[in-house]
Amino acid sequence: MAESVGEMITDLVPLLMRPLMALAGRAYWRRPGDAPAVATGGPVWLMRCWAVGFGVLGLTVAALGGYGPLGREEPVAIGLVRLSAVAVVMSSRAAAAVFRLRARRAAPRPPRPGDG
Repeated sequence: MAESVGEMITDLVPLLMRPLMALAGRAYWRRPGDAPAVATGGPVWLMRCWAVGFGVLGLTVAALGGYGPLGREEPVAIGLVRLSAVAVVMSSRAAAAVFRLRARRAAPRPPRPGDG
């Protein structure tokens, strides 16, 4: 075995843990109200976009962990899909933040003491 134990663990952790990311993305797709706070604040379709990106990101990182122990290079297509998933996750987080900010500014505020 040419690899050290540390390198093998570095390759196996994504392989074993990232499918949980994909399962969490599926769960958030089915129940968008349970999504984490970073993805909430906008319409349901926005949370579902985040869930799809999160799930695909988990699958592609798991694929990356699978190629490491085999000693092969990852195909370019998987890298492009991962970058696309990251773009979907980050843009949906940014859009959710905008929706939260707009809702906070539109909320009625109590009058300040002394104004009147």
